[in-house]
Amino acid sequence: MVTLTNHTSNRLLNSTIRDVVARLLAHHGHEGAGVEIVIMEPQAIRELNRDFRQQDHSTDVLTFPAPPNPVGHLGEVAINIRDVRRGAAHRMVSNTHEATALAIHGALHLLGYDAATETERDELVRMMNAHLRR
Repeated sequence: MVTLTNHTSNRLLNSTIRDVVARLLAHHGHEGAGVEIVIMEPQAIRELNRDFRQQDHSTDVLTFPAPPNPVGHLGEVAINIRDVRRGAAHRMVSNTHEATALAIHGALHLLGYDAATETERDELVRMMNAHLRR
């Protein structure tokens, strides 16, 4: 089950984001798996980045994989609303579309996809775009 909590004053179509991530999980064999998506302000994500990654700066998306358990919870995805607004304006799409793209990015990381190399990053972007088109 995909849940979404928005800790900002920005309105997003939460059901759209949840549905797209749920379809992505089902496509990758994890139908019904738990993912929590949290939309947050830049300072809050900066604190998470500092506390968990020892990097004292804001970032667009963070993922926190859950340890394996019988319930099937995969983890959490934290999304920076400032980067949602910036990306949406840059690409001329809605904030919901941009938040969905970042949620897909985070969910793919929870599924084990990485972006450490250029090849991995290219594959991650290709998969993100494919899921956005669906």
